[in-house]
Amino acid sequence: MMAAMGDYLQVNGIGRDAYPVKGHFLPVGDFRPVPGRGAVMLAGDAAGLVDPVTGEGIAHAMESGHFAALSAADAIRAGRPQEATGLYRARLKEIHMSLRMARWIRPVIYASLLQQTFSRSFRTSSTLKKMYLQVLAGETGYPALFRAVLLRVPRLAARAVLGAVRPRD
Repeated sequence: MMAAMGDYLQVNGIGRDAYPVKGHFLPVGDFRPVPGRGAVMLAGDAAGLVDPVTGEGIAHAMESGHFAALSAADAIRAGRPQEATGLYRARLKEIHMSLRMARWIRPVIYASLLQQTFSRSFRTSSTLKKMYLQVLAGETGYPALFRAVLLRVPRLAARAVLGAVRPRD
């Protein structure tokens, strides 16, 4: 990515070394169960709220920022600002559950043994495609997709194993 950014700068006549290019890995699937301490709360990428399947994090950043603001306001109103992170953590439970589910789905989607089989099943299953698009649109969460994938895992695994064991000539 850094080389691509350097190329981009060069193509636009800025020069590769005009600006220092830095980057950081996204905390994909590794959210912080306790997103802060006392009156300090972490939101978005800082709290590890990045989708481990798609790498998307803006929706969770916006939602977690909103939850942090609500939690801060509630804690201040109650005269206990040090309890803001506890209130915030409770509000994040659904996001955390969804990210856990996505973390469990990720190996099924990306595992080399299952990848071709999963791709074929995804191509032919209108249910999986529809549910995945609903997840991307924020209309449903990973728990529903997880259940649908989980129901298909035995069949996917059998196809993958049978496809890997081919008779020799």
